[in-house]
Amino acid sequence: MELKNRPRQMIRTLETGERRVFHHPEVQLEEYMYNLKEFFNQNQIEVPVHGIIVFPFNNARIEYEDSLFPVLMAREVTGYLQQRSLKTKTIDSQSISALLVQHHKPYELFPLCRYYGIEIDAIQTGVICPECQIGQMQWLKMKWICSSCLYSNKKAHKCALQDYGMLINKGITNSQAQHFLRLNNRHTIKRMLMTSCYRKESASKRREYQILL
Repeated sequence: MELKNRPRQMIRTLETGERRVFHHPEVQLEEYMYNLKEFFNQNQIEVPVHGIIVFPFNNARIEYEDSLFPVLMAREVTGYLQQRSLKTKTIDSQSISALLVQHHKPYELFPLCRYYGIEIDAIQTGVICPECQIGQMQWLKMKWICSSCLYSNKKAHKCALQDYGMLINKGITNSQAQHFLRLNNRHTIKRMLMTSCYRKESASKRREYQILL
């Protein structure tokens, strides 16, 4: 494994001679450290933040140019931390741990419209043909038929519902599904939702289904 500075890259050479280029771990580490420092500053906590690059496989061969951070193998980490603890003043680790737990939230990328700031009205509705990837499908005689290539499929709506869940919302009502699938038949839509999603309990009278992603 080689760590290069200009440009910053990590190059892995396999036993077969094949070489692959990856992002330099320094770049990722710098981003993590910056975000952690900002988090502590926002919570009025003064904590020193240090970074190290650790390779978990002790039998790997590492070659690196001058690095901004220490580069260690896994077996070296314990000794390194023990030496640093002697030079660092005591901090309230319990308070910091409680703060981190309090602000910990599962990573949630969906819906993509909210994540990337996309207007929902800009999303194309309808069931796109999975065969030609171009034609709009129409629900005729208990199946979806592509208006372009005439491909037919009884369950093509499942992909469209998955798109809705990833783009707009994992929760969907019958009327929203009618609009998105372009199918004005509440009874047919109900059957599709019941077989493709699960019913979400709600205190209100509005019946909502949860799309499984």
